[in-house]
Amino acid sequence: MKLDAIKYSLVALFLSVFLSGCLNYEQITTLKTDGSGKMYVHYWMKYKQPADSILIEKLGLFNQDSLRREFTSKYTEIEFVEVYKDISDSVVHSKLEFNFSNIDSLNHMNVFKGLDFNFDDSNEDYTVFTQNVYPYATGLGFNLDNIQVDYTYYIPGKVIEHNANEINNNELIWRFSLNQLRGKNSLQVKFIPYKLKETPTWLYYIVLSVLLLVLVFLFKKRKP
Repeated sequence: MKLDAIKYSLVALFLSVFLSGCLNYEQITTLKTDGSGKMYVHYWMKYKQPADSILIEKLGLFNQDSLRREFTSKYTEIEFVEVYKDISDSVVHSKLEFNFSNIDSLNHMNVFKGLDFNFDDSNEDYTVFTQNVYPYATGLGFNLDNIQVDYTYYIPGKVIEHNANEINNNELIWRFSLNQLRGKNSLQVKFIPYKLKETPTWLYYIVLSVLLLVLVFLFKKRKP
């Protein structure tokens, strides 16, 4: 079953409204200076009775084979996919983690269609990263403030501008309730990348110290 990201959102909303009213989504992404990185996705929801969990699984959102199929591409390398039910609190979970060659390349995948990942490192002084967030149609009079959508990004550099809700050094967190996602939203951050291509000064000192120790050792060894 082929599900693009918009369809995932609509199906998830349907499930949250008509089954239990409690859907949560979490995305944690670690970016590297070249635009590659790793993404972890976790979403979960409560179900009222066992029959509901079977319906959810058939829709593909909580089906391990379907998820693996949707996230497999020439741009990604999947590390794990896990779908399970927690009987103690009637919650079904989907988790997956994968590496990607460049975050811009994810725009070519159906599952990320419309998110418009943009990693712009054309400026020598700074890099700008943006990502759209899907709007959700929340009508029908339901209060969906208790439904949480979280995005966490670990940025490879010093952050100079952002629109995140929270920031801790290079960790940025955006939090939305579905009532906040009625219109178009985006994640935005400008940062000065770590200069990984330059050899750190401290490394030179370590190498020099090791060379000096080796020379001293050889000199003592050669003395009669």
